[in-house]
Amino acid sequence: MRISQALVIDRSPEDVFGRLTQDVAQEEPDSQPPDRPSVGAIFGERMGPRDRDGDLAAEVLSWKPGREFAVRLAGPRPWPTFVYRVRLAPEARGARTRVTVGVEAHLNGAWRLLEPFAARALHGWLERAVWDDLVRAKDELEGRRPAQTPAAEHEEPHEEPGPFRARRTLRTALPLEECRRRLAAGRFVWHRPSTWLDPERDHTISISVSHRGFSLRRKQSAARRWPLVARGRLVPAMGGGSGAEVHIRFGAPRAVLLDATVWLIGLAFTAVGTLAAWTSPIVDVVAMIAFPSIMLAIVIVPPALYVADQRRARLDAPYLLRFLQRRLEAVEA
Repeated sequence: MRISQALVIDRSPEDVFGRLTQDVAQEEPDSQPPDRPSVGAIFGERMGPRDRDGDLAAEVLSWKPGREFAVRLAGPRPWPTFVYRVRLAPEARGARTRVTVGVEAHLNGAWRLLEPFAARALHGWLERAVWDDLVRAKDELEGRRPAQTPAAEHEEPHEEPGPFRARRTLRTALPLEECRRRLAAGRFVWHRPSTWLDPERDHTISISVSHRGFSLRRKQSAARRWPLVARGRLVPAMGGGSGAEVHIRFGAPRAVLLDATVWLIGLAFTAVGTLAAWTSPIVDVVAMIAFPSIMLAIVIVPPALYVADQRRARLDAPYLLRFLQRRLEAVEA
């Protein structure tokens, strides 16, 4: 299984290389490699306090300061073997650096028979983890986030949600056709078995792609009935430059129109019943009380539930936005 992520950081290749390799310098003193480790050097990390947890061995495959490095991580079975390859390419005369991270993961021994099934869950997790690490390094190097201490790296990440905006714009250096191809590759097609266990697909996201644009939603949404849907269009970058822009609009699913139709029908029915009960020459106290009470409940309860559900659905916006940034190697405009 392979994944690849890329991001542009507004710092020199030397600064980016130092930040991305700082974890090497934070290993235990008796196992850390020298400042410029040679190819083939091995250092270890204790995975847990118990002996059966074993050690995680890291072997340096490539080490070219300011250009690239590669490390193979191998642990006790059934721990997968990971190969991280990071390449740095200067841009804007060395003022910016394009970072490309490639990761290969393989199970060991007899566990490799389960690799097609494990890749389904492992691919999405690994893709998100690598992207989050790249974004964290970008924010630290560009001064938007303080550097983490070694102890803080093991804490659960906590992200304060920013203000919700219904419209967002992303920019990417990828051409339009490549953006469409990457989004289409994440679709689930029931009559194509190859997509059922495709490790390239993020199984937490439902994607729909058409010639007019795309839409996506989170399968395990924070909303109970009406999940947030991100609808977008891919357009050429402004100014005639290379790349593309992604115009995103967050909103409710189209199923809400059906629910609104049912709500209006119920409201009309109870309104007619209320009018008939109050204008009928035969006095029916039960009908005169029941119909207005039902109509009042229909007027208040469904809209209140919809508003409350949409407030929960807004929590999906950062998740969907990060997915598009990862998949299209995009940054927010």
